[in-house]
Amino acid sequence: MSSKEDIQLQEYLEGFLTDARKERMHSVLAQRTRYIACVLEDLFDPLNGSAVIRHCDALGIQEVHAIENKHRFKSDSGVDMGTAQWLDMNIYRSDHSIPRTIKAQRRAANESADGKAPAIPTRTPEVLSGNLR
Repeated sequence: MSSKEDIQLQEYLEGFLTDARKERMHSVLAQRTRYIACVLEDLFDPLNGSAVIRHCDALGIQEVHAIENKHRFKSDSGVDMGTAQWLDMNIYRSDHSIPRTIKAQRRAANESADGKAPAIPTRTPEVLSGNLR
């Protein structure tokens, strides 16, 4: 879908919402951040992945990066309760270039539309978590 089609679809769907609901959705989305990301590596237990997803959603962290080495990243839908659908989930197979890839993506996401660095620091932190087994 092109961005024009996305905008048309959004406008169409917004016609089904009350003004109060639209205002609430915009308010919640405005509080999300891309200035911090969560990076998980090789989680064994799906319950841990689900707990992290729910915490990221609750804290307003938009991006979750999961790196798979020995174990596939899985979440338990009974624990994450559908919150993953509201986050940007990025799953990678093990590769030494992944940290550089994540940094490049985050740097691009944090630049303003005119290509200039934002007023806040561009060195954005990542929350790292590994296998707890």
